[in-house]
Amino acid sequence: CRFDSYIGRLDEFARYTNEHIELMREGIRQGFVLPSVVLEGYQETITTHIYEDATKSPFFTPFTKFPKHITDSDRKRLSQEGLDKIAKIVIPSYQRFLDFMNAEYLPGTRSSLGASALPNGREFYRHRVRKFTTLEVSPEEVHTLGLSEVKRIRSTYCK
Repeated sequence: CRFDSYIGRLDEFARYTNEHIELMREGIRQGFVLPSVVLEGYQETITTHIYEDATKSPFFTPFTKFPKHITDSDRKRLSQEGLDKIAKIVIPSYQRFLDFMNAEYLPGTRSSLGASALPNGREFYRHRVRKFTTLEVSPEEVHTLGLSEVKRIRSTYCK
């Protein structure tokens, strides 16, 4: 049944969260972190999933509207299993992720914006230019071309 499958995914949520936290810790260790400015307001995207009452969680919504063919006893069983997974796994995982973000990730973010500040950042830019332009030009040449095009466009349309 779709509900059992969904409950299985809820059961895996802690593993999923923990794996992402470990990947992000490795990013911190290697210096691959986001600019702090892009994380402004991030707390809200996490805290909106932390509830005292797990029945208020959006993850519980599927258990509020069952198809008619599901019996009352299955509805009760599925609702209870879902509620248990949300209360004991999903919500604590969001809390753990928020704690990690506040204590470890945010303090490790960078003030620079460009990817050139990352390890091997210049090589990364060269790779992206080659991938997206299919040309053998440097990032500096692309930047210079961009500036000249902006100047040309403004002189044509912004008189």
